[in-house]
Amino acid sequence: MRGDEEHAKQIFLRFLAEAEPQHVASCKPGADPPDYLVNLGHEILAVEVTNILRHVELGRSLKAPAIEIYDSLSRFIVRLEDSAKKRGILRGAYGVSARPTEDFGASRDEVVSRLLEFIRETRDLESTEDRFLTVNDGRSIWRMKKYGLHADCVYPMASSTGGYGELVRQLEDRVPAHMNRKAALLREIQEPVILLLIDGLHLPLHDDWLKVVTEKAAEPFHSVLRISRTQDGWQVLRSRCHSWLRDGVRTNLSTHGY
Repeated sequence: MRGDEEHAKQIFLRFLAEAEPQHVASCKPGADPPDYLVNLGHEILAVEVTNILRHVELGRSLKAPAIEIYDSLSRFIVRLEDSAKKRGILRGAYGVSARPTEDFGASRDEVVSRLLEFIRETRDLESTEDRFLTVNDGRSIWRMKKYGLHADCVYPMASSTGGYGELVRQLEDRVPAHMNRKAALLREIQEPVILLLIDGLHLPLHDDWLKVVTEKAAEPFHSVLRISRTQDGWQVLRSRCHSWLRDGVRTNLSTHGY
């Protein structure tokens, strides 16, 4: 079982402890599909997990999940920090972010050189304003800032991945597509199917999800739950079980939290 599936499983089991305190749930791997089966004593539930990931434009034709962009930036920053330390020029804490581009490899050496030059130039300063670095004819924009002398490090900052409207658009596009695909994949399953949507968009308002996961869209499933990627939390979006929708059980996330 992948790490994200295990994360979703553990949160769902905690949800069941709240929603079905009279039953002790146990689970075992499923036939894939479903990802696993949960035994509540009085019934078996088939549970399927899927990721709803934020995607980022990498040019005119390519997109990638935001989490992959962040991981790639993090690896680049580790190498940048190591280079700065080997040169003896790293003094202070720096943050670096970038607008992703599909052809970063072509400008990597230039970016490294110019970021190291910024670290060298600001070594004796306590902090700086934002410094912007543009390469690839403006297709790639890097931002670097020195935050203080409390530590000698370089760390990644969140890159620009679109505003609230863009996230809502991705939610509206991705969730129905994922649900339709899972419904087709699981149509031969005899047990009631629980669909767990891991929230990689981090849209803070519960209503954004409720508008997309309509009763019609949820018809093939016993229940559809949103699982927070960053918290041990859930939101029941739709369910045939009315007790799962009662106050205090339906969600343990704050109205504006994720």
